[in-house]
Amino acid sequence: MKRFQFSLEQVLNLRKHEEREWELKLAAATAECVLIMNKIRGREMEKTKTLKDDFSRDFALMKSRSLYISRLEQQMTDLKRQLKLKEAERENVRKVYLEHSKRRKVLEKLKERREAEYRRTVKKEETKHLDDISSSASLRKKTNQLIEVI
Repeated sequence: MKRFQFSLEQVLNLRKHEEREWELKLAAATAECVLIMNKIRGREMEKTKTLKDDFSRDFALMKSRSLYISRLEQQMTDLKRQLKLKEAERENVRKVYLEHSKRRKVLEKLKERREAEYRRTVKKEETKHLDDISSSASLRKKTNQLIEVI
C-alpha cells in the first residue's frame, strides 16, 4: 500500500511556519505589556509604601515625599499610556495571528478529509482484492473437484 501524500503539504508547512512566527510576535507583544504592568504595579507599591512612612515631623522630608509621590504618579500615568499603545499593538498582532491560524487550520482540515478519503479508497481496493483472491481460490477448488470426479 502506498503512503498518503498531500499535494499541498509544502503550503501547509509554510502556513505553519507563518503562524509560528506570528505566535512568537504575539508572545513578545504580550511580554512587553506584562513588563509595563509590572512596572505600574511596582510604582503603586512604592507609592503605598511611601504614604505609610511617617515624616510628619520634618517639613523638608514631607516636601520631598510629596514630590516623590508626584513623580511616581506621573510615571504611572506615562506607563499607563504606554500600556494602552502596547495593548493596541498586541491586539493587532493577535488578529493577524488568528488569521494565519485560521488559514493553517483550513489546510489541515482539507488534509484530514483527503487522507480519510484516501484510506476509504484503499480499504475498498483491499477488500476487492481479497474478494478476488477468495473467489479465485474457491473457483480453483471447484475446478479441482470437477477434475477429480472426471
